[in-house]
Amino acid sequence: MIHKHQRTLDQNRLYWRQVQELGLREREEARRGIVYRCVGKTSSRELTEAEMRTVIDYQEYLLHRRSDPPITCVQGATAEQKELLHRLEKGLGWHEDPRRLAGFVRKMTKERTDDVDRLRRQEASLIIEALKSMSTRRRERVIPGPGSREGRSA
Repeated sequence: MIHKHQRTLDQNRLYWRQVQELGLREREEARRGIVYRCVGKTSSRELTEAEMRTVIDYQEYLLHRRSDPPITCVQGATAEQKELLHRLEKGLGWHEDPRRLAGFVRKMTKERTDDVDRLRRQEASLIIEALKSMSTRRRERVIPGPGSREGRSA
């Protein structure tokens, strides 16, 4: 039985067919380099379905079947950025409803994506700063600091 986030059998077959076409079956280091460049992991066995899709898309690009490489393989958000996004999501209490972060990402990327794994580095930075600001404002409302104007009339 396949875990819902694990790559599919069809993806696995396609990955290895592409590896063969690229002449990488016997070149383990080169295969691992592609996987690492795209998703930051060193083994295709560790990949989720979405990560495998990214690697397959990149190999399609290498085989000249796709005009542009997947953005995550070129300038995608770093693992550290993705981790920080998820920590901020949890800090805001959004982790209980993943649609909140997805909707925010969609809004911030002007409808380009709603998936954190498909963010560009610059987009991830902007979203991180926005979430940090939201988190700060939220804390300030809960715990007014010295000199706050609460209770005063302007």
